[in-house]
Amino acid sequence: DINPDWVPVDPTSVSVSSGAGRVVRITVRRAGASNLSVRLPGVSRDLLIYAVPEQGNALKVEILQ
Repeated sequence: DINPDWVPVDPTSVSVSSGAGRVVRITVRRAGASNLSVRLPGVSRDLLIYAVPEQGNALKVEILQ
């Protein structure tokens, strides 16, 4: 099993919480762009998160590697 560190650049925009097993929940709190780093010893990946407002209080979110 691996246990990566999920590190949001701006925790007021994006947060990550652990779920059951390998599941994590990424919560996007507001519109805009942000980065999320996933880190393991010797390996890291940056995820780019884009969120734009939709009707009502919804956000359309795109996550790119």
